[in-house]
This record gives sequence, structure tokens and C-alpha cells, in this order.
Amino acid sequence: MKGSDLKMLDKIRRIWGKNGFTLIELLVVIAIIALLASMLLPTLSKAREMGRRIKCISNLKQIGLVTQMYLNDYDGWFATGRSGDDSTFWTRIFNDKGYLDRSDVYYCPSGIPKRMPAVNWMWFTYGFNMTDSTCWQTLDSQEWHFERLINVSDPSNRWLFGDNFSSDAGVYHGWQSFRIRTTNIGTNEAGIHLRHNGTANILFFDGHVESCTQTRLKTIDPSLTKAVDENGNIINL
Repeated sequence: MKGSDLKMLDKIRRIWGKNGFTLIELLVVIAIIALLASMLLPTLSKAREMGRRIKCISNLKQIGLVTQMYLNDYDGWFATGRSGDDSTFWTRIFNDKGYLDRSDVYYCPSGIPKRMPAVNWMWFTYGFNMTDSTCWQTLDSQEWHFERLINVSDPSNRWLFGDNFSSDAGVYHGWQSFRIRTTNIGTNEAGIHLRHNGTANILFFDGHVESCTQTRLKTIDPSLTKAVDENGNIINL
């Protein structure tokens, strides 16, 4: 033991008495430390989640910027949702065409990412709004395609991408990678995930991102009847 440590121990002993600590005194100190820890841990957990929420918002803003770049290059048309294979998911389009090849942007630090079978490094926790009829159109039984931006009214109150989650326990698919349903969610069908202390981060058509409560979600999209809570349970809105 170092000399400074011995001096500190000697000071403590003088304060507490020549006989040092008693068992009762040690138990009291331990109880106080445990009480303080129990009070601080929830606060620290919320602070940590706030940091994750901020990173998630940054991810969605980057996805919004990439979407705008794509729109500029393709005469206002949004990226395809699916066309029979994984290569036409919006995430694959952005990656393969060089718009966004940073895999860490595609998943939220508070989410449970899943990956595409075709691209092992691509993990996802965000999906697009496939239920809004003005955002996509059915071309056949296997394909969804976004409309042009000029056809989207009130873009500041219409949501495009957001936090999602599927109850599918498998590593692949779970439809984590590209879409969100607002009603018929469950196995293989992802819903909006309220993973940030009861809120979900949502990217709107005009490019801004909000942390939306259940009330806000119902305001921006009355068709939303179900979502997924922090524990992965499907709940009614």
C-alpha cells in the first residue's frame, strides 16, 4: 500500500475512532451507496437513451438528405419499395447507387437490427410508410413504388420513414429492412416502434424529423391503429 493510501486510511480511522469501522457502520455506508445508486441508475438510463435518440434523429436526417438527392436525380420520383427481390429495396438502391453506403446510418442504436440475406453487412431498423396511398402505388403483387414528390400534399405533416420493429424472431427479413404498416402488423410485418422512452423518431416528406408520442402519431396519420412498444409488444393507439 502506498504511503498516501496509509495516510488517508489513518485519517479515516481517526475520524471513526481508534478501533476503525464497526460492522454496523460499514452496513450503513453500503446501504447509503445502494440507495444512491438506485436513485441515479434510472436517470443515467434515460440520459443514455436520450443520446441514442439524438443519434437516431441524425440517421434519419441523413436518410432524408439522401432521399432529396435521389429525387433531384430522378425527376422527383422516390425510390422503389420492393420489386420481387432484395436488390430493389430502398436501402439497396441508396447503397448500390452510391447515395449512402454507410451501414451505421441504416440502424438506430436503440433498435434491434435485422439484415438482408443478399447483403450480409446491411442491417436495418427503419422502414418507409407503405400504407399511405399517396406515397406508394401497387404495380403488381410484388412491387411498391413511391409517387412523385409533387403529388404529396402537406409534406410537413406527412411521414416518410420511421423507427420500425417486427415480431419476427429470425435474423433475416422481418420486413425490418424497408417498410412499415400502420394496421396489420405482426410476424414479418413491421410497425412503428416506440423505442425512445415511449416515442418514435419519424422523418417527414419535407425532411424534418420528430420524436413522436402516440398522440402525435395519431394526429399526423389517423390510419395508425397499432404500434410496437419498447418491449416489442403490439399495442393499440
